[in-house]
Amino acid sequence: MATHKKKLEAYSGQLTPVQKKKLDEFIKLRANKWRAIWTGDNDRALFEVDRKSHKVGVNLQQRTCTCNVWKLTGMPCRHAIAAMYKIGLRSKEFVYKWLTIESIKATYKHCIKHVNSKEYWCPTSAPPCDPPPIKRHAHRQK
Repeated sequence: MATHKKKLEAYSGQLTPVQKKKLDEFIKLRANKWRAIWTGDNDRALFEVDRKSHKVGVNLQQRTCTCNVWKLTGMPCRHAIAAMYKIGLRSKEFVYKWLTIESIKATYKHCIKHVNSKEYWCPTSAPPCDPPPIKRHAHRQK
């Protein structure tokens, strides 16, 4: 954990390196391939994104796409990125918060305390903890 914490202190960026690489690949795949059409809603959040005969719906406000990649991975899919580019939004702002560097730094913020060897343990009057009994399922060998 200390090694990860040291690497995170040196890193500056909004996304983790792995997530940034994935997002850059989606942006590269989107280039001139997907066409986003605004559907006319007042919030400018609903888009129809198509390529040849393949069409999907994107809702930027709810952060959803009918391909479900956005919901499953937390990263905007290529369809959503095409819709974002249509109205000039940055795709980094639409990545779920648990994939950002702040969330990862919060994970490694705490440190694990050391555990002394058995000779330094304080005696207690509580009964010792035993492991649960092993139950064999029916028709299983012993």
